Amino acid sequence: MKNIKPIILVILCCIVWGTTFTVVKETSDKLNPFILSTSRNLIASILLLIYLIVSKRFKILNNRKGFINGSVIGLILAVIYISQTIGIKYTTANNSAFITSISVVMVPLILIICRKATLNYKQVSAITIVMIGLY
Repeated sequence: MKNIKPIILVILCCIVWGTTFTVVKETSDKLNPFILSTSRNLIASILLLIYLIVSKRFKILNNRKGFINGSVIGLILAVIYISQTIGIKYTTANNSAFITSISVVMVPLILIICRKATLNYKQVSAITIVMIGLY
């Protein structure tokens, strides 16, 4: 029973993640995708900054290389969020969530293409099921 907290937090995370697709779908009809994505990420950045200050981990931002790498990854993520927000206008929230979630399954395929990994039968089965579901 002492390991129930992580399970509850994962379930809560899934609920929040899943409901954002419906909220973004409804909001994307009223707001420009760039404004919507910027607003979402600005709120998240402010909350993260507050957390860093309160937890006294603010000095983590002094790492120049980490800051530059994080900025590059952040820009890539911004392009992904804006693309997703534009795309959700043309499909359902369910389809958008499904397409987004298969990106996790695509990682093993990318590793194979880069010759850094091989797949086991469970991974092949999962990828097959996802691809059938996408079709």
